[in-house]
Amino acid sequence: METGSHKIQIEGRWEIRDLYLFPHRYAEIYSFLYALATEDSQENLFDQTFQKYPWQGGYSAVNFYDALYGAIPREDRPQIKRIEYASPGFIELGAVILIVTQIDKILTTAFKTWDRLDRIYDGIHKRYTKRRLAKLNLKDRERKLVEEDLRFVTEACKDLSEAIGLENPAALNKLTGDPLASLKILMAFYRRLRELVYFVHEGKVRITRGGEKRLDEAKKNE
Repeated sequence: METGSHKIQIEGRWEIRDLYLFPHRYAEIYSFLYALATEDSQENLFDQTFQKYPWQGGYSAVNFYDALYGAIPREDRPQIKRIEYASPGFIELGAVILIVTQIDKILTTAFKTWDRLDRIYDGIHKRYTKRRLAKLNLKDRERKLVEEDLRFVTEACKDLSEAIGLENPAALNKLTGDPLASLKILMAFYRRLRELVYFVHEGKVRITRGGEKRLDEAKKNE
């Protein structure tokens, strides 16, 4: 995929931990979207990663995202080219343009519709917990969802994908081969996205649209 320079606009006052948390979550979001974008490649590097974890606890999510990042070819991983800390300043990356553009679009959507997105996630999480789906081990080959649970999982994936603005949710289902795995992974993705949106809410990151229009300018014109 085509790589190039991409600037993340930063401002405000950053704490020392922000310099870890923001790039860490950004890399996780990037890794997930990269995997979906390459789902149709002849030799997919991510098939096993999407199918190997039991998803019964937090360690599955941590290991999953570490494995995704490790599977990205080194030349396509986001590299820091320059940082200018000021208000405003920027972090300049060398990265796959398709992926960082998707991240900007998703962050824009999430920021502008956050209350609605949060309600959708909370509603899904409550029903997910009530059905005890969090306790199901995805490595158990004898596991089978009852029809009602399968319907809920399928609809929840669709609703959350659309609310987030995921461009190719069908790629996720192809990679997992399991609707419950898709939901578990998508919910973990949402939680990471929420932490990135926090930086936008706090005025520490400003998203540009098409390299021209800043997010706050777009909101004024709504």
